[in-house]
Amino acid sequence: MGARDAADDAGAARVLEAFYARARPGGPGWRAVRARVGLEPTSALGRDFAEAGAMLAMVLGAMLAIGGVVIGSTAWALGASAALVAGGPRGGS
Repeated sequence: MGARDAADDAGAARVLEAFYARARPGGPGWRAVRARVGLEPTSALGRDFAEAGAMLAMVLGAMLAIGGVVIGSTAWALGASAALVAGGPRGGS
């Protein structure tokens, strides 16, 4: 490893730390960077996955509910609307 490689690694580490300080992502893969920077993540990875699942339920529910209305299936429209409501907005930040 030459002097140029060490300088490149140091520059890359600074860029990564600056990114982490700005974005503050969650998850175990950022543990080493988090320790160097000293900032906690802005959100928990588990909560992010739960929110993504809820959004997926909303979108899928809306699509299926509209499809149920279009084809005249009350059961599909009502069932998909339940998924739409279940995935709806949650309280919190």
